[in-house]
Amino acid sequence: MSDGSRIIDSFAARCVAWTGRLPRGRIEAIFVPWLPSGGLAGDYRALLSARELERGRRFGSEDDRRAFEQRRAFRRFCAARALGRVPVPHFVRTRSGRPYLPDHPDVWFSFASCRAGALGVWSATHAVGVDAEDRILPEDVHSLASSHFTAGEARRIGQVPPDQRVPVFARLWTLKEAALKSIGEGLPFGLDTFAFMPDSPPRVETVPDGYGGPASFLPWTWSGSGLSVSIVARKRTAGPGRS
Repeated sequence: MSDGSRIIDSFAARCVAWTGRLPRGRIEAIFVPWLPSGGLAGDYRALLSARELERGRRFGSEDDRRAFEQRRAFRRFCAARALGRVPVPHFVRTRSGRPYLPDHPDVWFSFASCRAGALGVWSATHAVGVDAEDRILPEDVHSLASSHFTAGEARRIGQVPPDQRVPVFARLWTLKEAALKSIGEGLPFGLDTFAFMPDSPPRVETVPDGYGGPASFLPWTWSGSGLSVSIVARKRTAGPGRS
């Protein structure tokens, strides 16, 4: 079908809600596992914009191109689910790279992917960010933390037992990336602009000036089988990034 209904139905059949402790009815989070290459490739492309199709053609391998197309088609599926209709408009990006729907700027979206699949989070009441980490990290994550995290966070990682440093580092990294997305920014803004206590549940210590303080940010984390996922929601009445 030209509107991509077949692939949207395929995503829906595999979709898993990640509600957890998120405010019910206010923030939606879903996970969809990847499909093997092939089969629905043409359906993915039916959901993509001309610019996305051109970008996909620049990938050096067929697998990379199809992975890109599947990630972008997943975004359209999340938009269809959020708006309750098909077809849905294409996403555009802010100057900092945040995806949004021009006709529905009140709905804030965030996306992440890992080897197992894709995650999408959206809300009409909060600004949201999601990040997933399942890379094989070096054992010496303390030096990475010293370069990218706050001094307090690097010190805490150095103090935990060696076999716990990688999962604690991954948890902090995903919290920070998710928090940056919740203010519409990316890594260039600086991972050290946020500081977290990686407790269970995690606690926000410091945030950039002008965003209402730590109380305006609500973090959640999940981990297991080498995967760390974080979602951070921000009250949208706070600070210059409220829209």
